[in-house]
Amino acid sequence: MWLATPLHLVAGLTSVHLDYRGLLRLDATTLAGLVRDFDATFAARGFSLHRLPGGGLLATGPAFAQLPVTTDPARLLGGGIGGSTVHGAGAAPLLSLGAELEMWLHAHPLNQARARRRESPLTTLWLWGGGAPLGAHLAAPPVTAAGLDPALMTVFGADPVVAGLCALSGARLREPAAGAEDILASGAARTAAVIELFRSDPAQPLTLLELLQQLDENLLAPVIRALKAGVIRRLTLIANDRCSVLDRRDGLRFWRRARGPLAVLQ
Repeated sequence: MWLATPLHLVAGLTSVHLDYRGLLRLDATTLAGLVRDFDATFAARGFSLHRLPGGGLLATGPAFAQLPVTTDPARLLGGGIGGSTVHGAGAAPLLSLGAELEMWLHAHPLNQARARRRESPLTTLWLWGGGAPLGAHLAAPPVTAAGLDPALMTVFGADPVVAGLCALSGARLREPAAGAEDILASGAARTAAVIELFRSDPAQPLTLLELLQQLDENLLAPVIRALKAGVIRRLTLIANDRCSVLDRRDGLRFWRRARGPLAVLQ
C-alpha cells in the first residue's frame, strides 16, 4: 500500500521542480475518473487505486521483497526533487511504475480538461510511504469506545496520515478548521490542527506572501491572543523539522518583541 499524491511538477533544463502550488487537490468527479482509468490500465500489473476520505488516494499492488525509501512530497515544496525520488533496495519496480504513470497522465483526457480550465496539469501520482496492510487486531483502536473520553483529543484535518493516526489512537477527527474559532471552541483537553497551507485550491491566494499572511490573520494571531489571555495554556507550532512550544509567558514576550507569529517558523 502506498499513498499516492497528485503533483504538478515543472521540468527545467537541468532539473525538475515542485512549486509550492504543486500539490493538487482534485474534485470528486476527477478522482472517480482517475481511479477508474488507473485500474483499467494497471490492473494487469496487479496495481489498483482507491479513494480515501478527504480527497486522498491510496495505491495497492504486489508485495515488495524490500521496501524502497520514499519521501513525503510536501517536504519538497519550493525546490528541486533531484535525489528525493524512490531509492534504495526494491526501488526499481516503483520507479518503473512512476515513469509509466507520467507517460499515462501526459495523454490523459483529464489534463486536456484541466488545460481548458487553465489549471496546472497533473504530471504524476507521487507514491510514498509504503507497507503491508495492518492486521485487523493491529488496526483496532487501543481503547474501546466505552473507555474513550471523546473530550480528550480532537484533531482538525483531512490528511490521510492524520486520519490513520486518529483511527489507531481513538482521537476524534474533524473536518479541517475554517479558522481559529473552530480550534479554540473544540471543547477538548488537547486540540491539534493540521494546516495544509500549500495544497492548491481555486480560492487559494496567488502568492506565497499572501498565503502566509492569511495563515497569520486567520489562525496564528487569534490563537496567540488566546494564549496571552489565558484561554489556552500552551501552544506548539510544528513546521517540518522545526518545533516551537509557547506558554502564556512566552506568548507575552513573543508579542513585546514586535514579531509576528510566523517568526517561530523561520
